[in-house]
Amino acid sequence: MEFNIELEEEVDGRWIGAIPTLSGALVYGDTPQEAFQSAIALALSIISDELHHGERKLPDVDPHSDSLDMPSEQIRFTFSLAA
Repeated sequence: MEFNIELEEEVDGRWIGAIPTLSGALVYGDTPQEAFQSAIALALSIISDELHHGERKLPDVDPHSDSLDMPSEQIRFTFSLAA
């Protein structure tokens, strides 16, 4: 999973961090770093909630296996600054 965080400075000096591919993922911060970190925290919370409510699926698990062999899936966050 890859999510791009769009950072933009407001006229009042605050920074917005938005993730367009995650509904409702919009945060504010006093600095671009704060907005970026808050956006990551919110994204992880949204993903967790989606997993909990069955809106995002994990691979099936074999109930007869004595080990859990799940593919390694990374979550990557990138950012872009608004012009």
